[in-house]
Amino acid sequence: MAVFVVVQWHRSRYHGLRFPLYVLAVAAWAVIGVLRLAAAQIRWAWLLEQHGLRSEAAAAGATNEWLRLHKEAKETRKVRHLLLLGELAALGIAVLVLVRLGPWWAPWAALAVAVPFLARAGRPGGYRIVSPAIVPPDYSPPTHEIISRALGSRELALEHRSIWGTDY
Repeated sequence: MAVFVVVQWHRSRYHGLRFPLYVLAVAAWAVIGVLRLAAAQIRWAWLLEQHGLRSEAAAAGATNEWLRLHKEAKETRKVRHLLLLGELAALGIAVLVLVRLGPWWAPWAALAVAVPFLARAGRPGGYRIVSPAIVPPDYSPPTHEIISRALGSRELALEHRSIWGTDY
């Protein structure tokens, strides 16, 4: 039980001292997350994945194919831009309703819910925002010299035991 208490005390001190840095890191990754989400939605709205097909059709001289792809892209972009505009309007209305009609703490609660998700969207894959409070053990593989010394001391102990009848 005492070991558990000591470990928890270490973890609380470790994270308690670093908490202001964690807040700054989460805020920075949340801003990057907003930018990444906006960039992904803009790429989606502009139908950039079809650009290669139109380029190939133009390079091959397939005018009808290029015109068909261009017309399809225009229609798809129009729908997607309207969807993004609707999303932006819904987000703006939700923020206004939350600020104007909600209690004083509602925007802060919404921010507290949204920021971790945005920070997760913003951080690079495989990167932890908060590092664990575990000190990795210092371990180095045994060298040839260490193994030779250990075997040598074992042989001396065996000789000592055979002569004197004791380990020392």
